[in-house]
Amino acid sequence: MIRSRLSSAACVLALSAAAAESAAAQLTFHGLRWGAPANEVSERIRAAGYPLRGRDQWGDLVFSAPAGGSLVAWMSPAGLVGVELEWKNEPPGRLPARFARLADSLQARYGRATNQDETLRAWLDREGSMSLILETRVDSVLLLYHSSVDKSDEIDRRDSVMTATREQARQTGADSVWGGAWQPATDDEWPDHYVDILHVVVLGPRMYGARMLKRAGFPERLENGLLYDAAVTEVELDCGAGRSRLLRTRPLYLERSTPPIEVPPSARRWVQPGPGSQEERTIRGACAVLARQPPPGAR
Repeated sequence: MIRSRLSSAACVLALSAAAAESAAAQLTFHGLRWGAPANEVSERIRAAGYPLRGRDQWGDLVFSAPAGGSLVAWMSPAGLVGVELEWKNEPPGRLPARFARLADSLQARYGRATNQDETLRAWLDREGSMSLILETRVDSVLLLYHSSVDKSDEIDRRDSVMTATREQARQTGADSVWGGAWQPATDDEWPDHYVDILHVVVLGPRMYGARMLKRAGFPERLENGLLYDAAVTEVELDCGAGRSRLLRTRPLYLERSTPPIEVPPSARRWVQPGPGSQEERTIRGACAVLARQPPPGAR
């Protein structure tokens, strides 16, 4: 749901990573007003040094941010309702240290937070709210949110759209993965890796061409800013060696696909995952599924 790690709190305050490190956060970004149209938002944020990556399925504007971060301007039908900044995939210890520095800086400017604990600081004002969140339960992520008072209504609107879209996809099967015969590739209680036993070709002894499905715990973004919450990959599996080779990826969001991403033949490489890794368990499990049920029409 939209009320997740990236949107359950107030939306991120729009500042550069460098500025956020060294100065107190601002409640506005270069004079941007809540309700501003997309062209005004894009112009102001790009002028502040954030290259525009693209626009997602909701119409939100996605930018690159300094120090490897990302910035997303949330756009409702009425205009800007929030901005979010995210840092992740940094060396161990760096994000907690950044969280501590930002927390001190924000508290010096705005006073004691309305709510706080070891990984959260939140402030409220008449125009909205601001939150600094350090997530460490799965992947380490540092989030700085700022949202207008209208952000909650936009979240509710998107939740309703998501529910209706997913239900329609289940009923019609249009442009979705639901028509496949997907079997869990692992024995996890809540598996997120599957193999399609209907779209498989035997390439040789213990070798298959197969379709795999991975569902993401939280929506992720492509380089062009589009969201995806699942991905269907076409792969070659070498079950004897425990390795795989990626051919193409079809990202999906709300069961509908974005344009497929082709791996050029010259760039296709066999990948040998580390022992005990999620990738190794997925390959081993998919091979076991395919060995138990030979695919129809195999050659």
